[in-house]
Amino acid sequence: MLDYTFIPIIDTDKDAIRYTISKYSKGLSKYFNPTKVVKAAYSIHHALFYVKDDKDILRKIYFKIQSVSMADIVPQFCKIASLKNGPESDIYLAFFIHEEDLPFTMGCTKEDFYCLKDILNKISFKGTTPLKYMIFKDLKDLSKKSLNAKQQIAINQAMLLTDTTKEELCDSLSLSKSDYDKMFSLELEEINNNLGKKITRTKICKNLNILDNILELHYYETKNLIWKVKYDEIPSLV
Repeated sequence: MLDYTFIPIIDTDKDAIRYTISKYSKGLSKYFNPTKVVKAAYSIHHALFYVKDDKDILRKIYFKIQSVSMADIVPQFCKIASLKNGPESDIYLAFFIHEEDLPFTMGCTKEDFYCLKDILNKISFKGTTPLKYMIFKDLKDLSKKSLNAKQQIAINQAMLLTDTTKEELCDSLSLSKSDYDKMFSLELEEINNNLGKKITRTKICKNLNILDNILELHYYETKNLIWKVKYDEIPSLV
């Protein structure tokens, strides 16, 4: 997932925007040099590239692909980026200006956005982390805005991004799942575990290796969860 850059394509049958893989994606570089692509033809289910090889001979390279929904791709990208670099590592999202509900591609370095080099004036970039973006996404749909509810969202997303189940978390804390649930349903700051030791929300965060201070209300301010960046501020691969 991190090796592919996504670009929008119109699905004429459904009159909707879907997404396909750009010729500049790192995952395709083992098949051809993207700078030697003479022509790229995309459809909803196929991609055809006319590429010059090292001897300057024109070749046709065909891929059968599956168009994707960005609403499905973004959580997968966040999880893979989290497992590779950590849930609090920097990631960057690209939006079309004035259409900033959902990013249309994402990456970790400037090279991931190479396919946008000719339309940078139409793109808005934002910085975030896998954990912060998933919290931001959930908070947009949350009617209950209490700090307790926000903390529970953050912990749930941290578990998802690190492939930690509630059972595994509770076992590591010697805490029953019912007591874990009680802690949040009754908005308790601490609860005794099966060994009679106090389990605090800080302890839960430490067990999940959450470095951010998700217990503070200001952590959930939009400007802290996702922020505008300039293209030049995105780090390069080298």
